[in-house]
Amino acid sequence: MKTVLIPTDYRTESLQYIPQLLSKFYPEKVDVVMVHMMSVTDCVRELLMLTRRSAEYKHISDEFYNGCIGLKNENPSQLNNIRLEFFYGNTTSAFKNFIDLHDIDAVLELTGYRYKMLNQASINPVEMIDRCGKKIVKINSRELQRNPVVLKLEVVSETEQAPMLAEQYV
Repeated sequence: MKTVLIPTDYRTESLQYIPQLLSKFYPEKVDVVMVHMMSVTDCVRELLMLTRRSAEYKHISDEFYNGCIGLKNENPSQLNNIRLEFFYGNTTSAFKNFIDLHDIDAVLELTGYRYKMLNQASINPVEMIDRCGKKIVKINSRELQRNPVVLKLEVVSETEQAPMLAEQYV
């Protein structure tokens, strides 16, 4: 099984890369870790609260969660799991520690994708990816635009959604 990190801005457009990613690793099972990168504050009070941050998760829409569940249901034999994370750091060594912690085997580089910053602390992931030291899998966003992937977004209620998403941390 491979674990692949996908930098994301948590727009549903970033989910369109997963089917193409799975085809690159076929027939191997894949765990996907979707990560938005944010710089660390220098305010001591904010640093003390960093371990309990959850405010950023409000930027992840229900449509995005439902898209993840839909992808998992469409690809049960190959897509083992999708985890949603935030990386807080400014340095390559902190990013490498994050990669080691999550047992990342490869990082997806979305060539031509324009990342939307969720807030003023968001950082562009391209420089971190280039220096991470892991295998980099490239998918060109222009190529995907010519051959679009149609995602089936499953509408799942919050009560059904919670246990499905909680499975990712078991």
